[in-house]
Amino acid sequence: EYSYPKLNNYEVDGYITDSNKLATLVTTADCNPIVIYDPTHNVVANVHSGWKGTIQRIYINALNMMKEKFGTKPEDCIICVSPSIKACCFSSEDEAFKKHFTDLWKDEQNYIYYEKENSKRFHIDLSYVISKDLKEAGVKKENIHFANICTCCNHEDFYSYRYKTMNKEGDYGCFATVVKLK
Repeated sequence: EYSYPKLNNYEVDGYITDSNKLATLVTTADCNPIVIYDPTHNVVANVHSGWKGTIQRIYINALNMMKEKFGTKPEDCIICVSPSIKACCFSSEDEAFKKHFTDLWKDEQNYIYYEKENSKRFHIDLSYVISKDLKEAGVKKENIHFANICTCCNHEDFYSYRYKTMNKEGDYGCFATVVKLK
């Protein structure tokens, strides 16, 4: 069991900075760690986007804050998304859960698929909706980079909350994405 001292009275899922004296850190274990870099203004966002953060479009909120506070233009940004759970393993049978996504992204046929005909189990491609949102916000397609590695499929090399809980295993561990400007 791990115990961390509480550094503040709130938890955050992202950081934005233009300081080269500060390193940002987010932790994940299947969620999408997203780094947004604006080389023009030397500003970086380090964001934790799980399914809830994706529904809240935390990465778009970060991009908008960068625009507001630092003058960032989405077309100048470079986005990197580290290994995370992919559609092959991110599945459910809960229609109410699916509705969280289909209420926001209407092109369901592009990011949700069923295991087989007449199956209730569906898979959701979070990479697709994140990429779609970023492109619609003005980020160039060629500046959006995903590590196409599924943390659940590759649980021997990466921490996976989903794999560990599905197999009733103990501590699932987590990764740290640390970003610091030069």
